[in-house]
Amino acid sequence: MATYVPFGTFLVQQGAITEDALKQLLEEQKKIRLRLGELILSKQLVAEVKLTELLAQYFGIPHVKLNNEKISPAVASTLPNRMLTQYMIVPYAIEDKTLRIAMSDPTNYHAIDEARIISGMHVVPAIASKSDIQRTLGRYFSGLQENVDLIMQEMKPEELTTQSIGEETSPMAKTVNQLILQAVQLKASDIHLEPRQESMYVRYRVDGIMRTEQQLPFTMHAMVVARIKIMASMNVSERRLPQDGRIKMVLGGHNIELRISTFPTSFGEKIVMRILGASEVRSGIDDLALSAHNLARVQRAINQPHGLVVVSGPTGSGKSTTLYAALSSLNKDMMNIVTIEDPIEQQIEGVSQSQVNAPIGYTFASGLRTILRQDPDVIMLGEIRDIETAEIAIRAAMTGHLVLTTLHTNSAVNSISRLVDMGVAPFLVASSIECIISQRLVRRVCPQCSAPHEATSVEKSLLTEHGLPITGLRKGVGCYECGMTGYKGRIGIHEVITVNEQLRSLIIQRATEEQCLAAAKHHGLHLMRYDGLIKVGQGRTTVDEVLRVT
Repeated sequence: MATYVPFGTFLVQQGAITEDALKQLLEEQKKIRLRLGELILSKQLVAEVKLTELLAQYFGIPHVKLNNEKISPAVASTLPNRMLTQYMIVPYAIEDKTLRIAMSDPTNYHAIDEARIISGMHVVPAIASKSDIQRTLGRYFSGLQENVDLIMQEMKPEELTTQSIGEETSPMAKTVNQLILQAVQLKASDIHLEPRQESMYVRYRVDGIMRTEQQLPFTMHAMVVARIKIMASMNVSERRLPQDGRIKMVLGGHNIELRISTFPTSFGEKIVMRILGASEVRSGIDDLALSAHNLARVQRAINQPHGLVVVSGPTGSGKSTTLYAALSSLNKDMMNIVTIEDPIEQQIEGVSQSQVNAPIGYTFASGLRTILRQDPDVIMLGEIRDIETAEIAIRAAMTGHLVLTTLHTNSAVNSISRLVDMGVAPFLVASSIECIISQRLVRRVCPQCSAPHEATSVEKSLLTEHGLPITGLRKGVGCYECGMTGYKGRIGIHEVITVNEQLRSLIIQRATEEQCLAAAKHHGLHLMRYDGLIKVGQGRTTVDEVLRVT
């Protein structure tokens, strides 16, 4: 007969905690009456996922990661919601009249018995972390399924009317609102509603990565699209042509602004909703995760009285955030700051912000001409899109204004070529440009489940090649906070060129990008990959992330 080992002793045997730590925990446990596992988590002595794995090993039952499970409506409806929240359990699969449930406390035999009686099936428990169960309950059991069932019972696509889907209290309105609110809570940047052959996929882009969150019946697709079009004041009857719209709403205590785009596909219209930041900017240039080397260069450039500062990178690389942070740092009573944007993504108190309106002829170029008559000290131009806008911006930078703008280019030095290729005279580019910041966003290692990581041979080779140490690496093991991905949030990696006399001379001579890059590196340019690998050594991101974006 096996000898009983207390869970605390088991943790010491597994090397999860020390004997001294266990003694202190047991003493504290007598005073506050918390379970040992909860006490360990509260003190962050062991990551939640690791502790769950140890519990599974201790009790001899499987550990299930619910984020990897697709729970069907039939499985979700086997047990009442009251029971799920009371006992913190989730039914996740049915196999041959056997119901598999995930529990945070596998010793709760009363809950197992009740699940067996209510379901009428044999019940097999597995263990999952409490936070994983909470997230899954919010995802599958938040009332969304009830609304979906009600819609399928009461509404048919052929019976759709503007009134039936336009009512704020209708099941369809509640369903769409729940999908939007869930995206906001996950801090998603985009919501994708994709019709496929048999269902409609609801996918969110979180920290730059797409992930599927829901699959709704295909028959709901037309109703969902119609509801969103009504909310965005779009043409409900037009299904053949793409449309654009906007939605502003207050939901769950959040001020939400959405930019809507429809796109006709073979299975129906796909909708993408971009979630725009509507809150005030409070961060400055110091909060952008710039290295000390790059931060000094950027601060020097944005504190010049005039000149052009360009932030470059592809869509979704955080260019707007960098511009807003720079404006926030410059936003003082003695400054007159004026912007022209498309769209205004964040409001900054004390800054005069204007949005272009192309249908009535209010473009970046025409707006910029007007701004020059507004006695500005600093001008922020959302994007340089054409030669006309580029030339006005450059002349403004040469006549006593600091101009901040963005370009869609792949590297800092490529921004110089892009301006020249647009048709701007090289001597104008050379005379006006002060600084170019190129950037990408990498996912940040989740602080809740971060653990030391031993470098692989590939990682060692890469870090050694760049002259960087192989210590300090960390990786997230996955938890509720990060959706079991090991990453939560994003940070920027950058390369910053400050334009000196040698580089100005090369621009005027129409030198190649390779020649300009060599000169910039000679004067202290840190390439983006190098900057990313420095942050790998600081435990803030991973080599995989840096390689993914560079």
